Amino acid sequence: LSKIFQPKYKYIGIAPGAGEQDKIWPIDNFINIGKYFENKLFKIVWFLGPDEENIKKLIKNNFSDSIYPEELTNKFSSFEIVMATTKYLSCAIANDSGISHILSTKNCPLIKLFGKKDPKKFTPKNNQIITISANEFNSDDISYIDENFVIDKISQLVCS
Repeated sequence: LSKIFQPKYKYIGIAPGAGEQDKIWPIDNFINIGKYFENKLFKIVWFLGPDEENIKKLIKNNFSDSIYPEELTNKFSSFEIVMATTKYLSCAIANDSGISHILSTKNCPLIKLFGKKDPKKFTPKNNQIITISANEFNSDDISYIDENFVIDKISQLVCS
């Protein structure tokens, strides 16, 4: 990974999947966030599991310069690759999912998005994890989380 991630760039990790449909923030929001920060000269790092095969082509068509670390080596398990990648990220964003737990290494800030579930119950005590809940937008539907609110949170973390 140290050969892939160059110190001259800043990286933001995006994990748009989750095992349950009601835990998935709309993919267009993740794409818009990726584009926003790509325009600010960040490199976008995508974490796409087997459940994201249906959106992989869409993401790759929109992000030809992005990094897909799990596709770059088979010497290690996907879990090890994701965890090691956090060393190089300025920030990561994920739905409440297994991948969000793997990204919770304390090596980079993580913004974790919640719909119906209680963020306090499903987030380890870690001052590097910022939770955003649909409850903050008077809903239990994750799609109600405002994209610009998330952009502002990420900006506070990576542009300070």
